[in-house]
Amino acid sequence: MTETMVVEVENLQKFVTQMFGEHSGSNMGTTDAAVEQMTQWLKQFSNVEGRVECIAREDLEQVVATLSFDQSELWQAIFPLPEQWVQHFATPIEQVHTLIDPYLQEVYQAAFDQYIQLFGATSLTKFMTVQTMALMAYVAASYFANQRAFYEPIVQLYEAGHMIIGIKGNTLYVS
Repeated sequence: MTETMVVEVENLQKFVTQMFGEHSGSNMGTTDAAVEQMTQWLKQFSNVEGRVECIAREDLEQVVATLSFDQSELWQAIFPLPEQWVQHFATPIEQVHTLIDPYLQEVYQAAFDQYIQLFGATSLTKFMTVQTMALMAYVAASYFANQRAFYEPIVQLYEAGHMIIGIKGNTLYVS
């Protein structure tokens, strides 16, 4: 394992602690600089007219029930990125998996613990845990492809006490 890989694994592990630390979920439903930064993040997808909508905690279940990737130019722009980045990995994909898998286990545990506190033993907890793991797999892939700045606004959103809910059409829902 190269020194760079060790540093990236350590950085990813720190993110888990920061993202699900004392501020986790504390700013749900509020629009602040971190949410506004997500609007700027969407602008990098020049062929997509995307927008960010901040959802109040009490509206989450209703919004989650309507989420869909159907007819989403935003999702079509985001989905292929990790596959493209694999070509830039300096390390064989099998070795990257051995590094990312423990990170995703940490994400799962931290996310589940946080969401069970916020939402109880509900389908929303299950959805948000799985959704967060998928999103953090994208973040990890970006790190190993030296594209770490790409998902930095998402990490900062979580660190600021928000979370990504999902996509419907070209709207990215956050809380």
